[in-house]
Amino acid sequence: MEGYVIGDKDLVLGFRLVGIRGTAVSNRNESLEVLRRIINEGNAKIVFISEDLSMQIQDELDAIRSRSIGPLIAEILGRTGMKGELPTVQKLIQKILKIRV
Repeated sequence: MEGYVIGDKDLVLGFRLVGIRGTAVSNRNESLEVLRRIINEGNAKIVFISEDLSMQIQDELDAIRSRSIGPLIAEILGRTGMKGELPTVQKLIQKILKIRV
């Protein structure tokens, strides 16, 4: 499966270490530009986007998902949680694995 990640530079670097390409972005406009390019190229089957960026483009993500075309778009935790606070390791494990630690 061909994947792609959109997020901050640390998130993109982490994914590159496991062989998944990506682009580091810092704002809403850059996120939309990269996402549209990936969808138009049609190579990616799944796109990972950091939660903080996905919140900024939620309407566009909903529109893409409603058309049922293009890649699966998965929102993942970035460096900060939803409220801008740094998550603890325990919170990260709980959120990712959906289990209570």
